[in-house]
Amino acid sequence: MLVPDNWLFETIKLLAQLGGALLIAWLAVRWALGRYKREKAWDRRLQAFADLVQVLGDMISIQLRWIHELETHGSFSEEYSAKLSERYQSARFRLDEARSNAMLLLPDETNGTIAWLLSSLEQVPDDEGPYTYHTGVNESLNTALELILEQGRKTLGVY
Repeated sequence: MLVPDNWLFETIKLLAQLGGALLIAWLAVRWALGRYKREKAWDRRLQAFADLVQVLGDMISIQLRWIHELETHGSFSEEYSAKLSERYQSARFRLDEARSNAMLLLPDETNGTIAWLLSSLEQVPDDEGPYTYHTGVNESLNTALELILEQGRKTLGVY
């Protein structure tokens, strides 16, 4: 077997090509992994905001039904009232769950809004009658929903 005179040059050239290919592959994988992680984090933040908006929407819907009942002097059946109360308690529990996720995934501003909402719900006076109570709760829920929607659009970049 004959060894060419420039075997050292050819070997160095092959090693340089191999090193370049490995570097490019490493950079491509690093870029793709970074992009995947950013997209996954964005998806999780989107889901956390969506959960908050959904639970607040449910709570507002129930409050509006109670307000409508009081305004029209109607009377829900005991079964329907119990069902609404159960749905509201379930939504309140889901709000606590969504708050836990928000603490991990969402900006401090959003966590502050949720803390404000929970505090506000506790401070609504319930000794001035059910209409005043439900309208106060509804007002707090609507304010929180508007703030969270604005914060979500800003955080997710969907303005």
